[in-house]
Amino acid sequence: MVVIFDLFTTMAPDLNKLRGIALPFLTKTAHYSAPFITTFLLIHLTSPAIANLGGSSLASQTMVSLV
Repeated sequence: MVVIFDLFTTMAPDLNKLRGIALPFLTKTAHYSAPFITTFLLIHLTSPAIANLGGSSLASQTMVSLV
């Protein structure tokens, strides 16, 4: 047990260093990708919602006009 605890204790500073390097990169990636994901979902979920209201032909026209 003591050997495993010492192994994790000695690795902790390395993980903190890695976290400090990776966190800004991951934060920027999340912020930059959010608008693209939102746009994708908006385009692909609007068509089925309109199909429920106005029929499949209106849904097809909406999908084509949004893209």
